[in-house]
Amino acid sequence: MIVRIFSTGKSSGKSSGEGPVNYLLNDYDHTGALRSVKPEALGNPKTTIDIINSIDRDWKYVSGAIAFRNEEQPTQEQILKLIDRFKQTFFAGLNINQYNILFVLHRDKDNLEIHFVVPMVELTTGKQLNIHPPGTKNINFYKSFTSVINYEMGYAHVLQDNLKIALPSHKLKSPEFKDDQRKNILLEKEVKKAIVSGKIENRTQLCKFLDEELGVSIHRQGKDYISIRLPGDQKSRRLRGPMFEENANYRDMLAASRKAKVSVKLTDTEYQHQKKILTELTNERAAFNSSVYSNARPVRLGGPAPSYKSSSKPTPITTIMKEIPSMANNTDIKKIIEQALITMQTGKPDKKLAPKLPNIKQLQERKNEIREKAYPSVRKNPPVSNGAIVSLIDTIGQVKMSIQDAIADLANAREPKDIIIAEQRLRELLELERTLNIQLHEAKVAVGNQQTNSKLKI
Repeated sequence: MIVRIFSTGKSSGKSSGEGPVNYLLNDYDHTGALRSVKPEALGNPKTTIDIINSIDRDWKYVSGAIAFRNEEQPTQEQILKLIDRFKQTFFAGLNINQYNILFVLHRDKDNLEIHFVVPMVELTTGKQLNIHPPGTKNINFYKSFTSVINYEMGYAHVLQDNLKIALPSHKLKSPEFKDDQRKNILLEKEVKKAIVSGKIENRTQLCKFLDEELGVSIHRQGKDYISIRLPGDQKSRRLRGPMFEENANYRDMLAASRKAKVSVKLTDTEYQHQKKILTELTNERAAFNSSVYSNARPVRLGGPAPSYKSSSKPTPITTIMKEIPSMANNTDIKKIIEQALITMQTGKPDKKLAPKLPNIKQLQERKNEIREKAYPSVRKNPPVSNGAIVSLIDTIGQVKMSIQDAIADLANAREPKDIIIAEQRLRELLELERTLNIQLHEAKVAVGNQQTNSKLKI
């Protein structure tokens, strides 16, 4: 078993969630062949797509796969435990309401692959969340996780073959995949043959061999890469890894490559060492996440909600009708609030109370009517207080937190009945939030008018 992270996730467009998710759920693989076994999704694909599409940054998601060897056949129980272990490790310090991840099982090959897509956003703050940041420490984090899991599941240890020339992950989806893979295999075979014979001992000799004997053009050499163009190709490709580093030692790599082909398991001492590294890195990840996302504020799909400051303690959601009676004079608004409260408490809508909810355009058209009903002129009613505004702001904050809970419930729902209930709850809460925001705006206008009238009297 090994964990691979793909070099995807960057998109400047607004609708990039469909690409990775639909690719994983497609009945056809990257070659266009019909899969012998249909993909199996663990999670809600639509929720993952919506969250990815709500991100305004270029980097929107992380994708990868937990791949097993042909002889490694985990049970369904082992798969679910591994998924939980993966989340506890790489999302350490976060709870289930703070992130989203979609798993998709591929069984159409001889081996099992557990693919995953993670929107790069922490759901309670809107900040970027990256489970695969750059750096050697993160690479070691994934390596130690792989080593520990393989030992505990009784699988062989994964040894890296530094003489293997791998295609970039984005090439796996390209129409030219087969041709590129064939060229890579031929190139790797010829290079290994030259290393074994002693013709190539360092990178300078490697570049000379590629140029003079294989007709491969060398365009650029960096500290840890070379850029080449294969015969017949129109574009250059960059080769990275230990094999292409400036001070590469091919004698040592050849010995390690031969060892990598032998199936070996970690010793007890090696396992304890890797487990210690994994524990330390997991704790470090947990401390980082707790620090960065500790001051959580609720956010909505589509971007972070505006933040409000209040010196008073939050008003419980159950006291909306008592705390701000003047904010709920309208019959429809009363029904919306009652319906949303019942939905939050029970998870099921009350059909007797459910009103026909107006859309956003209708709400805008009825703005003046709502103002008149909810905030009659100060000559007829007591003035709106600043305390009522603060109470309403706190109430909106409570509703936003409930919305995040509803999003998490929807993401974790598997049965069709549970999905319908979760979607209904989320719709009701979003409608309640829109209504309360309208009331907040009207309250601020009323307070402003009162202050203006007071100054005119003075």
